Amino acid sequence: GAAALYRRGGLGQGAIAALLLAAGLLWMGLTAHRNREWESNERLFRATLAHNPDSARVHYNLAVTYGDLLGNPAGAKRHYAEVLRIHEDERREGRHVGLVTDQEIEAHLSLGELYAEEGRCDAAAPHFRAVIERTSEENPLHGMASYAMGLCFLQIGEHDQARTFFERAARSLPELRGQMDGMLGAAP
Repeated sequence: GAAALYRRGGLGQGAIAALLLAAGLLWMGLTAHRNREWESNERLFRATLAHNPDSARVHYNLAVTYGDLLGNPAGAKRHYAEVLRIHEDERREGRHVGLVTDQEIEAHLSLGELYAEEGRCDAAAPHFRAVIERTSEENPLHGMASYAMGLCFLQIGEHDQARTFFERAARSLPELRGQMDGMLGAAP
Protein backbone atom coordinates (compact mmCIF):
# COMPACT_ATOMS: atom_id res chain seq x y z
CA GLY A 1 0.00 0.00 0.00
CA ALA A 2 2.85 2.38 0.87
CA ALA A 3 4.56 1.68 -2.45
CA ALA A 4 1.32 2.37 -4.36
CA LEU A 5 0.82 5.68 -2.58
CA TYR A 6 4.42 6.66 -3.22
CA ARG A 7 4.10 5.91 -6.95
CA ARG A 8 1.01 8.09 -7.20
CA GLY A 9 3.14 11.02 -6.10
CA GLY A 10 1.81 14.25 -4.67
CA LEU A 11 0.49 14.23 -1.12
CA GLY A 12 0.81 10.43 -0.83
CA GLN A 13 4.54 10.62 -1.49
CA GLY A 14 5.05 13.19 1.24
CA ALA A 15 2.95 11.21 3.71
CA ILE A 16 4.93 8.04 3.04
CA ALA A 17 8.24 9.90 3.42
CA ALA A 18 7.06 11.44 6.71
CA LEU A 19 5.83 8.06 7.96
CA LEU A 20 9.13 6.37 7.08
CA LEU A 21 11.09 9.17 8.73
CA ALA A 22 8.98 8.91 11.90
CA ALA A 23 9.34 5.11 11.95
CA GLY A 24 13.07 5.39 11.41
CA LEU A 25 13.44 7.87 14.28
CA LEU A 26 11.34 5.64 16.53
CA TRP A 27 13.37 2.55 15.64
CA MET A 28 16.61 4.47 16.12
CA GLY A 29 15.50 5.51 19.60
CA LEU A 30 14.44 1.97 20.50
CA THR A 31 17.76 0.63 19.21
CA ALA A 32 19.73 3.20 21.23
CA HIS A 33 17.72 2.25 24.33
CA ARG A 34 18.30 -1.48 23.77
CA ASN A 35 22.00 -0.90 23.08
CA ARG A 36 22.37 0.49 26.62
CA GLU A 37 20.99 -2.81 27.88
CA TRP A 38 23.76 -4.65 26.01
CA GLU A 39 26.39 -2.76 28.02
CA SER A 40 26.97 -5.77 30.29
CA ASN A 41 25.69 -9.30 30.75
CA GLU A 42 24.02 -8.34 34.01
CA ARG A 43 22.19 -5.39 32.51
CA LEU A 44 21.07 -7.38 29.46
CA PHE A 45 19.77 -10.33 31.45
CA ARG A 46 18.04 -8.13 34.04
CA ALA A 47 16.32 -6.17 31.25
CA THR A 48 15.26 -9.42 29.61
CA LEU A 49 13.85 -10.73 32.90
CA ALA A 50 11.78 -7.56 33.21
CA HIS A 51 9.90 -8.69 30.10
CA ASN A 52 10.06 -12.45 30.72
CA PRO A 53 10.48 -13.18 34.45
CA ASP A 54 9.88 -16.93 34.08
CA SER A 55 12.70 -17.65 31.67
CA ALA A 56 14.85 -20.37 33.23
CA ARG A 57 17.52 -19.75 30.61
CA VAL A 58 17.85 -16.05 31.45
CA HIS A 59 17.90 -16.78 35.19
CA TYR A 60 20.62 -19.35 34.53
CA ASN A 61 22.66 -16.88 32.48
CA LEU A 62 22.30 -14.26 35.19
CA ALA A 63 23.33 -16.77 37.86
CA VAL A 64 26.48 -17.63 35.90
CA THR A 65 27.18 -13.92 35.40
CA TYR A 66 26.86 -13.25 39.12
CA GLY A 67 28.81 -16.33 40.17
CA ASP A 68 31.59 -16.47 37.61
CA LEU A 69 32.03 -12.88 36.42
CA LEU A 70 30.89 -10.56 39.19
CA GLY A 71 31.78 -12.49 42.34
CA ASN A 72 28.25 -12.16 43.72
CA PRO A 73 27.45 -15.57 45.25
CA ALA A 74 24.19 -14.36 46.82
CA GLY A 75 22.90 -13.22 43.43
CA ALA A 76 24.07 -16.44 41.83
CA LYS A 77 22.30 -18.57 44.44
CA ARG A 78 19.09 -16.58 44.07
CA HIS A 79 18.99 -17.09 40.30
CA TYR A 80 20.05 -20.76 40.37
CA ALA A 81 17.19 -21.32 42.82
CA GLU A 82 14.85 -19.56 40.37
CA VAL A 83 15.99 -21.89 37.58
CA LEU A 84 15.09 -24.89 39.72
CA ARG A 85 11.76 -23.34 40.78
CA ILE A 86 10.78 -22.62 37.18
CA HIS A 87 11.62 -26.15 36.04
CA GLU A 88 9.70 -27.61 38.97
CA ASP A 89 6.68 -25.41 38.18
CA GLU A 90 6.84 -26.47 34.52
CA ARG A 91 7.04 -30.11 35.56
CA ARG A 92 4.07 -29.68 37.92
CA GLU A 93 2.10 -28.08 35.06
CA GLY A 94 2.96 -31.04 32.83
CA ARG A 95 5.39 -29.25 30.51
CA HIS A 96 8.48 -31.26 31.56
CA VAL A 97 7.00 -34.51 32.74
CA GLY A 98 9.81 -36.75 33.93
CA LEU A 99 12.49 -34.86 32.04
CA VAL A 100 15.50 -33.36 33.78
CA THR A 101 17.40 -30.82 31.73
CA ASP A 102 21.14 -30.27 31.65
CA GLN A 103 20.42 -26.78 32.91
CA GLU A 104 18.77 -28.21 36.04
CA ILE A 105 21.69 -30.54 36.68
CA GLU A 106 24.19 -27.71 36.29
CA ALA A 107 22.07 -25.41 38.47
CA HIS A 108 21.99 -28.04 41.23
CA LEU A 109 25.74 -28.58 40.99
CA SER A 110 26.53 -24.86 40.99
CA LEU A 111 24.15 -24.15 43.86
CA GLY A 112 25.68 -26.99 45.86
CA GLU A 113 29.18 -25.67 45.19
CA LEU A 114 28.18 -22.18 46.33
CA TYR A 115 26.78 -23.55 49.60
CA ALA A 116 29.83 -25.78 50.10
CA GLU A 117 32.14 -22.77 49.64
CA GLU A 118 30.30 -21.18 52.56
CA GLY A 119 30.88 -24.33 54.62
CA ARG A 120 27.16 -25.17 54.49
CA CYS A 121 27.29 -28.82 53.50
CA ASP A 122 23.81 -29.29 54.96
CA ALA A 123 22.44 -26.98 52.27
CA ALA A 124 24.84 -28.25 49.58
CA ALA A 125 24.20 -31.98 50.02
CA PRO A 126 20.63 -32.08 48.58
CA HIS A 127 21.87 -30.39 45.42
CA PHE A 128 24.81 -32.77 45.04
CA ARG A 129 22.48 -35.72 45.63
CA ALA A 130 20.14 -34.45 42.92
CA VAL A 131 23.03 -34.46 40.44
CA ILE A 132 24.24 -37.90 41.53
CA GLU A 133 20.75 -39.40 41.28
CA ARG A 134 20.03 -37.90 37.86
CA THR A 135 23.29 -38.61 36.02
CA SER A 136 25.20 -41.72 35.08
CA GLU A 137 28.51 -42.55 36.74
CA GLU A 138 30.32 -41.85 33.45
CA ASN A 139 29.09 -38.26 33.42
CA PRO A 140 31.74 -35.80 34.66
CA LEU A 141 29.01 -33.85 36.50
CA HIS A 142 28.23 -37.03 38.45
CA GLY A 143 31.91 -37.23 39.37
CA MET A 144 32.05 -33.57 40.38
CA ALA A 145 28.99 -33.93 42.62
CA SER A 146 30.36 -37.16 44.15
CA TYR A 147 33.70 -35.48 44.80
CA ALA A 148 31.96 -32.51 46.44
CA MET A 149 29.87 -34.86 48.62
CA GLY A 150 33.07 -36.62 49.62
CA LEU A 151 34.56 -33.28 50.67
CA CYS A 152 31.46 -32.52 52.72
CA PHE A 153 31.65 -35.86 54.52
CA LEU A 154 35.38 -35.39 55.06
CA GLN A 155 34.66 -31.98 56.59
CA ILE A 156 32.37 -33.49 59.22
CA GLY A 157 34.71 -36.41 59.93
CA GLU A 158 32.72 -39.14 58.16
CA HIS A 159 35.72 -40.72 56.42
CA ASP A 160 33.99 -43.92 55.34
CA GLN A 161 31.21 -41.94 53.65
CA ALA A 162 33.82 -39.64 52.09
CA ARG A 163 35.69 -42.68 50.74
CA THR A 164 32.47 -44.04 49.20
CA PHE A 165 31.79 -40.80 47.36
CA PHE A 166 35.43 -40.39 46.33
CA GLU A 167 35.31 -43.88 44.81
CA ARG A 168 32.24 -42.89 42.82
CA ALA A 169 33.96 -39.69 41.72
CA ALA A 170 37.05 -41.57 40.58
CA ARG A 171 34.98 -43.59 38.09
CA SER A 172 34.25 -40.53 36.00
CA LEU A 173 37.17 -38.33 37.10
CA PRO A 174 40.12 -40.71 37.50
CA GLU A 175 42.55 -37.79 37.37
CA LEU A 176 41.40 -36.83 40.88
CA ARG A 177 42.17 -40.22 42.45
CA GLY A 178 45.57 -39.19 43.78
CA GLN A 179 44.19 -36.03 45.31
CA MET A 180 41.32 -37.91 46.94
CA ASP A 181 43.62 -40.62 48.26
CA GLY A 182 45.87 -37.90 49.67
CA MET A 183 42.98 -36.30 51.52
CA LEU A 184 41.85 -39.63 52.94
CA GLY A 185 45.42 -40.51 53.89
CA ALA A 186 45.79 -37.23 55.76
CA ALA A 187 42.54 -37.84 57.64
CA PRO A 188 42.89 -39.07 61.26
